[in-house]
Amino acid sequence: MGDMKEALCAIREAIRIEPGNCMHYRILTYMKTFTEGDPELAAMESLHKQQASMPIEQVVAIKFALNKAYDDLNRKQEAFDLLADANKLMRGKINFSPEGERTAAERTMAAFTHDAIRSRRGAGNLSDQPIFILGMPRSGTSLVEQILSAHPSVTAIGETPAFHKAVEAVLPNYRTDPSFTDAELEKLASRYLEINEPITRGAPRFTDKMLGNLWYVGLIHLTFPNARFVHVVRDPIDTCLSCYATKFGGTRQPFAYDLYELGSYYRLYEELMEYWRAALKPHEILKVRYEDLVQDLRGQTERLLVHVGLEWWERCLSFEDNPNPVSTASAGQVRRPLYRSSIRRWRPDNKALLPLLEGLGPYAGLSHV
Repeated sequence: MGDMKEALCAIREAIRIEPGNCMHYRILTYMKTFTEGDPELAAMESLHKQQASMPIEQVVAIKFALNKAYDDLNRKQEAFDLLADANKLMRGKINFSPEGERTAAERTMAAFTHDAIRSRRGAGNLSDQPIFILGMPRSGTSLVEQILSAHPSVTAIGETPAFHKAVEAVLPNYRTDPSFTDAELEKLASRYLEINEPITRGAPRFTDKMLGNLWYVGLIHLTFPNARFVHVVRDPIDTCLSCYATKFGGTRQPFAYDLYELGSYYRLYEELMEYWRAALKPHEILKVRYEDLVQDLRGQTERLLVHVGLEWWERCLSFEDNPNPVSTASAGQVRRPLYRSSIRRWRPDNKALLPLLEGLGPYAGLSHV
């Protein structure tokens, strides 16, 4: 909700009650900047020394927590070494197949050829209420959501699997048989809007930033041909290293815990987005660069509002004051005015970074700066 002072008090009370729970310290690190001699840092380091007797999830939590603290203290290599350990432990717990992701992408593109999309365009619900925000995790999608939802005509629904749930309800065999009638597109639109109604409450527009919607862009476009898409991009290496430094909830973003797999997934994501951009008309999807937002907030905000068909609203520039709840890993960051420290973030030596660069392939040298 943005009440960082109260949040800090609450997590410190949790630490007082359970001083050995490393999860609490991981949350604490999101809310403060560490300095040398910090007693909370000393407590974290003491817990880390006990890792041999801890469950894996506790070890992972304290390593992610110390990574953030050491990063604050400019002890970058120590921080990265902790990340490598934590991510290796996480990867061992997760069932993830990069080959399966590529097969799914190929199956999706085969089902939604450009000709098929063009031939069915206009068959769905003509509402322009939804605004779909797409991008990799840690690319700036929460920032764009906060900017847009600061407009009085826009409500944010955040990262909720509403479209996926609607597909399951209306097209239960979609995974194996991605065919549908025009009548089913209408039902899909109605079900999606119905799922969101408790949050949107009839708002003229709303933002949906479920990043998994990447796989549904073709179907979404046919369901809501007048909906607008915003694709947020950030420097590929900055994006991937930020993902690598983030402990996502549960098994979300399973590709993020191995540098090669992370780079490979980014490459696949870009290829799929290029496919969708070619399928849609230029005015239907807007590409926004995170680095451009940081350098020119007003100009990029104007682009965003024009793209989604909204009049200028000055308060969109004060996105950090937006009371909209944020439940992603960027919850604390979007409560701060714009900062540039995330651009060209520190990078490990070439040997440590090599798996990521190999995974990125042609995107390794691509910069959005």
